[in-house]
Parts: sequence; structure tokens; C-alpha cells
Amino acid sequence: MPKENSIPLTQVEGKGTFVVDSISDRDAPTVKLLRTSGIVPGIQLRMRERRADDGYLVSIGRSAQVLHLSREVADAIRIHPPH
Repeated sequence: MPKENSIPLTQVEGKGTFVVDSISDRDAPTVKLLRTSGIVPGIQLRMRERRADDGYLVSIGRSAQVLHLSREVADAIRIHPPH
């Protein structure tokens, strides 16, 4: 169950660091993709860039590796600010 103050990643306007609260389980391939990429509840996710036409660039924790997420995949991720 998502926290009350969590929002979909797609609602983030700018750069920032967030904690993954939950991942929607509505689409099994999306869940598998996110888990394989290391995006699971509890990890820190950095929004690096929001691209209006083709998705989001994020990284996990302090990693320099950048992952590209489509809008559909990003919408399955709920985040909240770090404590």
C-alpha cells in the first residue's frame, strides 16, 4: 500500500532524489523490468532529467549509470522524499 505522501514518478517536475515507495503490479513485464534494473521499494532514485517526448532519465542511489524509463514504466513507480 503506497504512503499517503507518495506520488507517481511522472508527477516530478525537476531533478531530485526520492525513495521508491512502491511499484504497481498491474503489468508483470514492467515489474520484471524494474526489478532487473534494481528499482525496488526502499531504494533511492535520482531524477536526472524529464524528457517531454520520450520519458525520464534516472539513476539508482549514487550510481553514475543512467537508466531511461518510458512514461508508462515511470508511471508504475511511486516515490516520496527521503526522510
